[in-house]
Amino acid sequence: MADMKEFAEKSGVEIKVEEGTKEGIPEDFKESDPWTVTLTKGKEVLSIPFYTGVGLRELNPKKFYREFARPVKDADRYALQMGKLDSYRDRITDKVPPTLETILDCLGSDASSWENARDFEDFANELGYDTDSRKAEQIYKQIGENAKRLKFLLGEDLYKELLWDTERL
Repeated sequence: MADMKEFAEKSGVEIKVEEGTKEGIPEDFKESDPWTVTLTKGKEVLSIPFYTGVGLRELNPKKFYREFARPVKDADRYALQMGKLDSYRDRITDKVPPTLETILDCLGSDASSWENARDFEDFANELGYDTDSRKAEQIYKQIGENAKRLKFLLGEDLYKELLWDTERL
């Protein structure tokens, strides 16, 4: 079984990542970092919005020092003691763009869940969604569409290898 890095190198897929998305940011992802990811293999192109959690950001020592080299105010001290660094997050961290391995892992994981499901109800039950939820049904349909596009990009053999024979991150 190949690991994700080996699969990504073997796949021949190239990645381009741009900060932001063409669509608005969905409510569920308001606290995330938005990206537009374009995967290319030969003439085939797959472009998707992708979101990373702020916990994946990297601390920027220069920004951190610049922010905290001044005397700490009482409100700042309280926020630090209480672990409430959200107000500082953008000022002391750098966004980290997703890698090809991360994108293929996420798309592969989603696609395998969709491929394993007999239908929406099966998908919803397996992943803990309410079968009466329109939002869950939209997620199911979007994952299915992405899976079909991924299969078209990779081809049948590489698609199956990604889903069933590649170690997840």
